[in-house]
Amino acid sequence: MNRSLLACLATVCIASDNGVTWFIARDEMLSKSSGALERGVIAAGFNDLEQAERDLLPLAASSREARDYLTAAYSRNGLVQKALALNGRSPFFQELSKYPELSVSHRSYAEVPASRDQRGRLLVLVSAAGVEARYHVDTGSGKSLMSLSEAMRLGVKVESVATTVMDLGGGKSEGHLAIVPSLSVGDMRLRNVPFFVIADGMLGVPGVLGIDVLLALQTVRWKPAGTFEVGFPSRGKDVRRSNLYFDGATPITEVRSGDRRMTFVVDTGKDTTDLFPRFGGSGGRGAVFELYGFAGRSRVKGMIVPEVKLEFGGYETTLRPARVLTEKPPLWSEWHHGILGMDVLSQARAVTMDFVAMRLLVE
Repeated sequence: MNRSLLACLATVCIASDNGVTWFIARDEMLSKSSGALERGVIAAGFNDLEQAERDLLPLAASSREARDYLTAAYSRNGLVQKALALNGRSPFFQELSKYPELSVSHRSYAEVPASRDQRGRLLVLVSAAGVEARYHVDTGSGKSLMSLSEAMRLGVKVESVATTVMDLGGGKSEGHLAIVPSLSVGDMRLRNVPFFVIADGMLGVPGVLGIDVLLALQTVRWKPAGTFEVGFPSRGKDVRRSNLYFDGATPITEVRSGDRRMTFVVDTGKDTTDLFPRFGGSGGRGAVFELYGFAGRSRVKGMIVPEVKLEFGGYETTLRPARVLTEKPPLWSEWHHGILGMDVLSQARAVTMDFVAMRLLVE
């Protein structure tokens, strides 16, 4: 959550000892009459595009917040033309708009094999441009990525247009646009999937499925036993029951520890769970943690505490020990309390992300 959000929600948010969270704002908004800007920003965060458009489009000409949050919602859902209409100066949207938008050519339930790499990250079997591949599923990546050698293997054209791709370690890399004409997960088939091609040796895997692909799939479930499912029925949209929202293109869930209501990034691209400075804590021994991504690494001061209990998505767990950062990590917002990585998510029998209902279920 950024400062402009706090400003535009100031009349509906309540503060606690933990500060403001989007879930607190949502609950407060639903309990009283709110203005169109507040309703629209909340709707955009919970990926309710119809409500967000009703409230924010009439304000877009005069409100930067309305434009920014609606543009972010359009962008992560692959609605390039609508994003360009609001942000006509973006070279990225201008170039991407030359191609057909990401779409679903056949929607169907599918179950495919899944495995884990050496860092415990999720790999699933897909078909890209008619070629079998195993790509990493990364909920923390706002863009789908592939290596240059993978683009050559698939025979897709790598365009000259580039954008900056950032990672958790604070690194930056130039990514060149490529459109994969078809991407299948079992019988679920997508068309015109944008990938950003980066130099070989960075990703550690041939390709990464980012949030745009996962939103097109709508419902995903993985089981550490070795399966990945898509296309099963959603529980249906009900913002009152949603425990996921988007900060830009990053999924955030509500986490409780005792009576505290907090927000954590859900990142299947990260192997470890970290608590951010906003989480707080004391009594631990000092430590320095290395945060790394495909392009950069950074060292962040923190401490190790004996244990921390967390509850999220209907699941309870105890981190023993827990890593608490006392310095802000390079990429993530200061408003969140931590990041849920695969060390915790892989403890469950199944993890379901329903991007229609905006719900996380951990069994």
